[in-house]
Amino acid sequence: MPAWAGNGAVRQGIPAPGFSDRVNPPESLAAVKKNRKAARVFAFFLVPFPVIGAVLYAIEFLENIGKVRPTTSPDTGVRGVTLKKDGKYQTEIHFRRQRYYLGRYKNLDDAVSIRKAAEMLVDECLEDYRNGIPFPDKLPVEKLYK
Repeated sequence: MPAWAGNGAVRQGIPAPGFSDRVNPPESLAAVKKNRKAARVFAFFLVPFPVIGAVLYAIEFLENIGKVRPTTSPDTGVRGVTLKKDGKYQTEIHFRRQRYYLGRYKNLDDAVSIRKAAEMLVDECLEDYRNGIPFPDKLPVEKLYK
């Protein structure tokens, strides 16, 4: 039995799994101990960085929740109103992952007014939800045309 095998490495002349003269000479065991010290140093510096990054990302995300910029159509400057090739203005609104087509209008003012009315309808649904009334399955856009 080699002197460096330690207690339990060899019992009754049979080497334990992972302990042999060929695989674990004293130089290898010394290198493992040295690498453990280096691993502790690197862990001290490397482990906090992902945590710090996640915290900074969460802070930035929370700061930008209320800063959602509405996208506008480049040709009309109004959200949800686009100019089509035939010269008419198409209006639509999105609510609960559904798109509601509000129609096509010759005049930009008519398209903007129907879009604003639809936005007010969505605001009413949100206010009802805050007061405990559940969301409707579909947005009642029929109210806009009466």
